[in-house]
Amino acid sequence: KLDEMKENDLVVLEMSSFQLMSMMVSPDISVITNISPDHLDVHGSYEEYINAKKHIFMNQNNNGILVLNLDDEIVSTFIDEAKGEVRYFKNNSKDKSILKDSYVLSDGYICYNDKKIIDTSKLLLRGNHNFLNICAALNAIKDYINVSNKEL
Repeated sequence: KLDEMKENDLVVLEMSSFQLMSMMVSPDISVITNISPDHLDVHGSYEEYINAKKHIFMNQNNNGILVLNLDDEIVSTFIDEAKGEVRYFKNNSKDKSILKDSYVLSDGYICYNDKKIIDTSKLLLRGNHNFLNICAALNAIKDYINVSNKEL
């Protein structure tokens, strides 16, 4: 499909830590959902695996956007290394101030600024991890969408 792409087309690409290891450029928008020791058979150490995941945003500039899962203890520490804007998603946060202008999962709803946007019981996709992935995706693309205050 590369031949069909135009200059302003957007691409969404999921990459593994293996692909990220040697990455020398970063996309304009990066998302890190979690860190888990799944691939230590390929990575020399847990630290190498974590550093590989960081490659997705380490070459961003001040205009870059990084979306992070605040529920993940390691991912949440990447805030300090981001050069551009950082956006967050989380499950059932009590601290609303850090999540202003963020899509979050709260009590069975995907919410934005404490407004219920999507009733997750109406989604065909099941599981909190999938609902959090939706929050991550919405935070990544929120500059490209217009969601009304009406619950979906």
